[in-house]
Amino acid sequence: MRLLLITLLFSSLILPYSDKNASASDPGEDIRISFSETLDLWRNGRFEALYDRLARHGKMPRERFVSAMKETPVKPACCWQKLDGFRLVFEKRGEVTVRAKVGLEYENGKSGFVTREFRFISEGNDWKLQLGDIAYLAEISGRKKRR
Repeated sequence: MRLLLITLLFSSLILPYSDKNASASDPGEDIRISFSETLDLWRNGRFEALYDRLARHGKMPRERFVSAMKETPVKPACCWQKLDGFRLVFEKRGEVTVRAKVGLEYENGKSGFVTREFRFISEGNDWKLQLGDIAYLAEISGRKKRR
């Protein structure tokens, strides 16, 4: 009986702080998960789904985005190298800036990391990364190459 009471007490103290419940109260965790899933879509070549998951498409139509992503020599690294050092930098209503290190792999066998700030926009219940951030990482933005 005493063991049962100790177990119940311990469970009632620990369960409210489990990872599953942390996401509901921590927008940073929701954004980190969204970022990771977005990078997975890119890595897996699901460019149309990736386009739909991004915010602020600007002047880049879906067809041009998908075509450019198919041609890019870079993709996100896998697993633990994909996303590291994630932290919230700035938060205001409906918009969050995070700083993170993203691992990248190139067709020529080289790999590297890009550490920078990324902006997320809240749309409904989702946090969406801006298309310009993916375009920069994929080297389709017209900016200077980082290799």
